[in-house]
Amino acid sequence: MPAIAKLTPEEAWKFFIIGYTSKVAGTEAGIDEPSATFSPCFGLPFMTRKPKEYADMLKKNLENSNINCWMLNTGWNRGPYGVGERISLEDTRDILNKIYDGTLAKLKTFEHSYTGLNIPLDVTVDLTLLKPELGWSSAKEYENSCNSLVENMKTVLRNLSI
Repeated sequence: MPAIAKLTPEEAWKFFIIGYTSKVAGTEAGIDEPSATFSPCFGLPFMTRKPKEYADMLKKNLENSNINCWMLNTGWNRGPYGVGERISLEDTRDILNKIYDGTLAKLKTFEHSYTGLNIPLDVTVDLTLLKPELGWSSAKEYENSCNSLVENMKTVLRNLSI
């Protein structure tokens, strides 16, 4: 996934309700390497309502306020686990600062060819943060990994009782 994406209210609804995250070694017992996991609303066991209600509230608030919604990826870049590396704290802070000061909102976006997400065209960051496929040694391997993740997200969305 790209390090940053500008989400529409519908995309925010979808990603929030899917709750895509990773189990990471050091924070999860028995985990040696990151593994994709899904937790609706990023905390379903603590929600008193159905996930759809929370996602609908988020979408409505985004539509009514007309604010920008950003998805920040702090996961892997430049290859899969064991080859690539975590996106650096320095890069994450740089992106966050550009969200906070409004810089990213002023930039044009492009559609990421693998995910369909709108990515800000920020020429001041490492291009592999915006187009992660450029950092992988094999574009086909990136494509397979990305397609697998997208299919997993679609399956989770279909299987949610919403």
